[in-house]
Amino acid sequence: NTLTIHFFFSIFDLNYLPYAITSIFLHLVNVALLFLLAKKIFKGIVLPLIVTTIFGISASIYQATTWVLADIGVHFATMFALLCLITFFEFLNSRKQTLFWISILFLIISLFYKEIAIGLFILLPISYFLFGSNKTKKYPSIILGICVIYLLIRVAMIFLPQSYTRDVLATKSQSHQELAYNFLTYPFIAISQSIIPTSSLLGLSYFIGSSLPEEITGDKDTTAYGQFVEKRVLMFVIIFISFIVIEISIYFLRRSGNNFKKVSAFGLFLILLNSPIFALAPERTGKITIIDSRNLYFIVIGTSFLLGCILWSLKSTVFKAGLMFIFLALNAYWLNMQI
Repeated sequence: NTLTIHFFFSIFDLNYLPYAITSIFLHLVNVALLFLLAKKIFKGIVLPLIVTTIFGISASIYQATTWVLADIGVHFATMFALLCLITFFEFLNSRKQTLFWISILFLIISLFYKEIAIGLFILLPISYFLFGSNKTKKYPSIILGICVIYLLIRVAMIFLPQSYTRDVLATKSQSHQELAYNFLTYPFIAISQSIIPTSSLLGLSYFIGSSLPEEITGDKDTTAYGQFVEKRVLMFVIIFISFIVIEISIYFLRRSGNNFKKVSAFGLFLILLNSPIFALAPERTGKITIIDSRNLYFIVIGTSFLLGCILWSLKSTVFKAGLMFIFLALNAYWLNMQI
């Protein structure tokens, strides 16, 4: 990641425009790669287009593209993670060992940019048993073995001498209880904030907070009121929305085919396995209720698969088209507001 940033800086210097063009281009590359991945999972072209469109226009992930320095790590990490998944699903279809090792290589490169896809160490074995025809334990065991080696090296890095660092370990800024709380709640935060942008969730939380008595919230002109809304009320809203999404998913997917259930499980596991890592973000303090928009970028891929399956499970074509239009219109509005 550092080498790539240095490369772009050596070409563009401090000229913002080429960075912005590159950032949008990289996002479009990831959109195209997601389409290729969806085509390998689904039959036909309509559902892959729906999944890709949901990801491409999502307002929840605006920061990953509009913040032109942060975008390099996020976009490239996501790009190689998608290449990992595409190659792995191709391996499941062809059974060529070379493709398996190429997919692992892509995953390692992705982690060298940013560790947002570290959950693939678990998701790949799950995908192997969900979508693979041969249920041998050989390949999942290899993946988990590489995962253990990677984590041991990663932990060892903490104890290596450093000449200079600005980061503080999460264990220095948070208690063990707070870390455990964040690990457990981050998947729910990720589900809700990857569907509805954080600013809208905050607006809803403040609306709810304004209707509560001051004996509970505190004086509405104080910092304590803001903390109450952005911690307790927002967490209530997050848990409620996540519960609704999960219940709707279970309801519709019970009525859908076996492949849809597998894909929905794939999308849900992608969210659940890749969101807790952000609890280890350095210099974050206390119980965290907001995931930075750029950190939702890879997670929204799982949300896109989940929403696509729910939408496609509906029987009425008119209803499908109407919901898709409303979703895209709202995201276009939110995206414009954020930018």
